[in-house]
Amino acid sequence: MTQGMKRALGGLIIWGLVLLGFAVTVFAGGGPAELAGERGRILAGAVFLGLGYLAFWAMLWITRERESGGRVTRDERDLEIGQRATATALAVVMGFVFLCCIILYEAHREPAVLPIGWMWFLAYASVLVGQLALALSSLAQHLGMGDHGQG
Repeated sequence: MTQGMKRALGGLIIWGLVLLGFAVTVFAGGGPAELAGERGRILAGAVFLGLGYLAFWAMLWITRERESGGRVTRDERDLEIGQRATATALAVVMGFVFLCCIILYEAHREPAVLPIGWMWFLAYASVLVGQLALALSSLAQHLGMGDHGQG
């Protein structure tokens, strides 16, 4: 398994768990509409995101390049996959934000008031969707290209 595959799998696990914890935090209680008035839930969402980044950086450090005794841990295919995965993740995040905005607009058009908690949800969820899309796209592309000759 190449460095890129390890990192994609690690990112998928980390950000999947963070998204699960974040979703429970946001949709517990009164949901996003009541989120702005509950500092504890806002803090919990921030803690999940912060712990996700700490775990992600730790995973990057653990999977850093080391002296490999001649084995290739990363090559030009990994760089190409990284570029494609980043472009895919950007498109997914733009689509996610667009859809959320349209849905929120339609859902709250009549009262013409959008509960501010939905903005917290959109901000945090955009980061999480981007990280998950990057990991999924990278992992899918790595699996599609084979194991790069690694055993």
